[in-house]
Amino acid sequence: MQSQHFRQVVGEYFLQAGIITFLAAILIHLILSKKILYPLNRLSDDSNMLNKNGNAIMVNSKDEVGQIADRMKHLSRRQNQMMDGLAHELRTPLTTLNGYLEGLESGVFEQSQSVYALLRKECVQLTDVVENMHDLQAWKDSHIDNQWIEIKHTVASAVLLFQDRFDELNIDVDMQVESKTVYCDPKAVQAILAHLFDNVIRYDVGKKVVIKGKQVNHHFKVSVSNQGRDIPEEVQDQLFDPFFRVEASRNRRTGGSGLGLAIVKEIVKKLNGKVGFYSEHDFYTFCFFIPESKESNKEV
Repeated sequence: MQSQHFRQVVGEYFLQAGIITFLAAILIHLILSKKILYPLNRLSDDSNMLNKNGNAIMVNSKDEVGQIADRMKHLSRRQNQMMDGLAHELRTPLTTLNGYLEGLESGVFEQSQSVYALLRKECVQLTDVVENMHDLQAWKDSHIDNQWIEIKHTVASAVLLFQDRFDELNIDVDMQVESKTVYCDPKAVQAILAHLFDNVIRYDVGKKVVIKGKQVNHHFKVSVSNQGRDIPEEVQDQLFDPFFRVEASRNRRTGGSGLGLAIVKEIVKKLNGKVGFYSEHDFYTFCFFIPESKESNKEV
């Protein structure tokens, strides 16, 4: 009798414990579901809003979901900046071309060498933008052909291609590159330097460019330094953004598409490296770091 009563009491305890455990599980499930699903739902709403009008809803989460939301908003801002930049780069020369062509057609402007020169300049500007946009996408999709190269020779070859332009502008070249064999794509390195040298040619005021190369830990650092036109400190972290302008009017005078440094960043990224920029007064240095070997390339 006592044994039967004991089993009954124990059974009731187990039943109560089971009910309590079941209810607790439901409660915990609801709490965790709300904690996980709420920011995900907000993130979904955020995505839908971005698709409609580009305005994002704030997700006030500091976990992985919040990080994804922040990344989405950052990418959205970058996309909007690129579209605005592209629209500006195309609008200005097209407006000029359209105005002058209408003027020539209506007789407002007379045909002259100066008018034709201006029209050609605007056509070159458009071509430059289109070609650099193609180059940027091409490097995004390209396959890097890494091989063992003597980096000093590769840099010297890149300098040689620009030597006539440097001489024409009386820009002295000071090359201080260490001899080092690195595992890299030589065409990629030369393309990077071509865009950096083009920047020097467009904006140099000091009549001297210093090119340095040295080993830093398991990477090789190449830097291009010169005295250039003023770059305010507050915009220096945007220099590698597509279509970024320190001054919009400056670019119209000196040419260029505003994509050169963006292409540099993309190529260095394909090489598993990093880009950098620093300044001392009006002496500016653009640099990049690339892995020196197969092993360090895999570690990045």
